Amino acid sequence: MTTGNIPKAPQAHFFTAVFPNPDGGYEIFLFAGEGATFDIRYHGAYVLSLPGLFWRQVTLTAAGARSGHTCVAVRERQVLSVGGENSKGL
Repeated sequence: MTTGNIPKAPQAHFFTAVFPNPDGGYEIFLFAGEGATFDIRYHGAYVLSLPGLFWRQVTLTAAGARSGHTCVAVRERQVLSVGGENSKGL
């Protein structure tokens, strides 16, 4: 079971990237997406730390609600999001 600031669920068409952390575990980065009924888009970013299964929300400086976007991991701990659709979101 996970703890912390857990993202809204269920979500679809989000992006994830995995980065190793200094403790030998991993951090899974989750960004944006849309609700299961596809009527709302999200703009939040969260990180799930493994093996602790702890969620934390990431503060974004510039982001909008996105869905169907493509993202790539850049360098050691950065993510670049490109494309997709935007609209009013949470």
